[in-house]
Amino acid sequence: MPKPPVPTPRKQSIPQGQTEVTGEQSVKNKCKAKPPQLPPKPPKKKAGGENKTEDDCSVMDWWQEKIPWSSLGECLQFAGEKESRIIKIKARELEKAVQVYIYLLSKDGGTLKEYIVELLSIADNLDKFSKGTKIAGITGGASTVAGGVAAAAGVILSPFTLGASLALTAVGVGVAAAGGVTGASAAIANKVNVTQDKKKIEKICKEYKDIMVEVKDCLKYINEGMGSLKKHDLSVLSEARKSSVRTAKMIDLAAKGGVDSKAMEASKASGLIEGFSLGMDFYFTNGKDGQKLKKGLESKFALNIRKLAEELSGGLDELMQIKELFSEHCPEC
Repeated sequence: MPKPPVPTPRKQSIPQGQTEVTGEQSVKNKCKAKPPQLPPKPPKKKAGGENKTEDDCSVMDWWQEKIPWSSLGECLQFAGEKESRIIKIKARELEKAVQVYIYLLSKDGGTLKEYIVELLSIADNLDKFSKGTKIAGITGGASTVAGGVAAAAGVILSPFTLGASLALTAVGVGVAAAGGVTGASAAIANKVNVTQDKKKIEKICKEYKDIMVEVKDCLKYINEGMGSLKKHDLSVLSEARKSSVRTAKMIDLAAKGGVDSKAMEASKASGLIEGFSLGMDFYFTNGKDGQKLKKGLESKFALNIRKLAEELSGGLDELMQIKELFSEHCPEC
């Protein structure tokens, strides 16, 4: 009996305009490295800045997942991307980093300025307390001496005045006691305020450093990105500038330079704070009731606080100048 014919599998129809993909080609396509997708374009901002918070969240999300420049370049080259497209992708990543920097300085610049003003205020208070303690000590000492003299005179004159001069003795003792209280009160008030100021300074230094960590990281990433763009030939960069205005602005920013030196100057803040914090213990000594400022060093300590505040202020000015420069090349940020 003849065997029934084996049914041949029906060939699936391929939509018009597409070519058939074999199993081997499918595997190759899956293994083929794909270049990272361009970051999504930010939505057009409405009047009044209604989308600003949403844009800020988006750019900070990108910042947390950013790709290192070395990895980005290697991935794009391995994927066989044209150099002009590689430049365009790098320019978009650089623009995102610039947006992050502008956001960070807009958000924290005012806070950093307030910390500097507070340091200067603490220095002024230290000077005032130093002078006030000295004046109170002199006044209290003079009162004590005067009271002692009056009390002694009252006792000496008592036999000749039939006891009437004992009132002078009582007044003298009161004056002497008041003088002692004045000096002691000034010393206690000084100790309390200095202790509070030390805690404030430590808090300011810690929070200032914490803010500067991310600012420094962002500046470092931007500098590396500009360096990565400058590695391409001028002829290719000139051609890539024609692709879009935004790409051209980032290429111009990289070519302009001058950011490196400003960034190095501005990033000294952490080192300044670290050095100041280490040296601050020199001005304090451990007592029965905790740490207290050493006598005679109040003005010197205030001077060092002012020096730190002035140097931090100069660094912050550099950071704000960089922000203005970036804003010129990134008007949509």
